Amino acid sequence: MAKKIDNRDFFTRDAVSVAQDLLGKIICHEKDGFVIRGRIKATEAYRQNDDVTDANRETKKTAQFLTGGHLYFYNKKGEGRQRIDIVANNKDVAESVLIRWIDSYCEGPQIAVWALDIDPEDNGIDLLDKDSKIWIEDDGIAVVMNDPQPRKGLSENAETKKELLYFSAKEFIFK
Repeated sequence: MAKKIDNRDFFTRDAVSVAQDLLGKIICHEKDGFVIRGRIKATEAYRQNDDVTDANRETKKTAQFLTGGHLYFYNKKGEGRQRIDIVANNKDVAESVLIRWIDSYCEGPQIAVWALDIDPEDNGIDLLDKDSKIWIEDDGIAVVMNDPQPRKGLSENAETKKELLYFSAKEFIFK
């Protein structure tokens, strides 16, 4: 039986650790009386000092500055690109984990947003709040990981382009 992750310590670690440990977990969204669930199949870690993170973070505080365990909704206006990240690490550290792929759907951060029906208004939600409409569950399955890879879709100029910060599940082992 799945259990909601309600321990903040799970999220207040570095983004790389959280990204790996989110594989196989279930992201849930209660909306209109239904609960939409998706098993996390791939993630990407975004660390505070990465060159590809939001360039305005230092002057424009985003939800990434919240304590680990909050939802960060990124919406690139004009391009229609949306993504959801789970905030990692401590308050003001600005690290997060991109939910890159949920099982049963095609890979892509935008597809995860659509499948889970998450809106910009959900930005900053505390996933550990007892009344939160979005949360993460753990049903105890084991994950066999693929070898880490470079993150997807980075420009050729990104210094961190070749760093192995993309994590994916090869298979899930149900007990």
